[in-house]
Amino acid sequence: MEPLISVIVPIYNVEKYLNKCIESIVNQTYKNLEIILVDDGSPDNCPQICDQWKEKDNRIKVIHKENGGLSDARNVGLDITQGEYIAFVDSDDYIHVKMYETLITVLLEKDCDIVQCDFSKVADGQQVNNELLEYKVKEYNVKEALYSLINENPLKQVVWNKLYKKYIFDTLRFEVGKLNEDDFFTYQAFDKCKKICSINVSLYYYLVRDTSIMGEKFTIRRLDGLEARINRYNFLKEKYIDLASYDKKILWFYIMYIYQKVLLMDKDRNKTLAKNKIKTIFKCIRNDNVRLNLTLKETVWIILSNISLEIVCKIRNKLKINVK
Repeated sequence: MEPLISVIVPIYNVEKYLNKCIESIVNQTYKNLEIILVDDGSPDNCPQICDQWKEKDNRIKVIHKENGGLSDARNVGLDITQGEYIAFVDSDDYIHVKMYETLITVLLEKDCDIVQCDFSKVADGQQVNNELLEYKVKEYNVKEALYSLINENPLKQVVWNKLYKKYIFDTLRFEVGKLNEDDFFTYQAFDKCKKICSINVSLYYYLVRDTSIMGEKFTIRRLDGLEARINRYNFLKEKYIDLASYDKKILWFYIMYIYQKVLLMDKDRNKTLAKNKIKTIFKCIRNDNVRLNLTLKETVWIILSNISLEIVCKIRNKLKINVK
């Protein structure tokens, strides 16, 4: 008997895309699926679409709940899963017809705890090739996986291009009320593993649209991403000090990036609050006892930021460094 995979789909205000998302899951070549559709209080026709799909396919379970955000919807889905393995799909995206057949094959053959595939960014209406290309499998121990995660290459923070053994969620849930919820989660999930694998083929299709959460204009809420990285850095200091040294450099430049984005915000109270919050965090990591290993170019930027974070970020904005 094939093992059961539970696929959790949090749903909110995506009626234009939902049918395509669900259809791509229902039509998987791997059939032993538990498909959990979590209607997170969606104000459009998504609740009705979910119920219609439930009538068509007995593998589908539907939860209707008050709006609590993406993390809360995922957590509610996790609470009822019956599968030995767990996967997530965002409700405006869709997946390759052989995604779960491929991932479960690699996971079982390599006896890993998490397996990740690549993903492709697609535009609305774009056609994709469902032919499965040849791929290579790369294996990581925990420290190697965390190092790759810090670099975001090839392992990524996002949760939806992965398949997980269920035990990872025994004591782990998503941070409710945060943007960048995956950044709070993934390093902790990796820490629970003995082996992580990745395959270099795109099986997940991420829809790029301006109305998505991450497509919105930069606001103070994006500081959640900085909080997640601070949490990861402090975690690494406790358990993987050699990785913390590298992560500190990544964090330092991320602080500059975020401060650059804040400088470009319209002037209001939130802009002042964001600048003060970033400066407080910057002082903490600047003065801790974890050493930095830097190139000459990196050293110049670090010295300048120590003199004045505001001035160096204005310079980087002027030079259009890391600002989109």
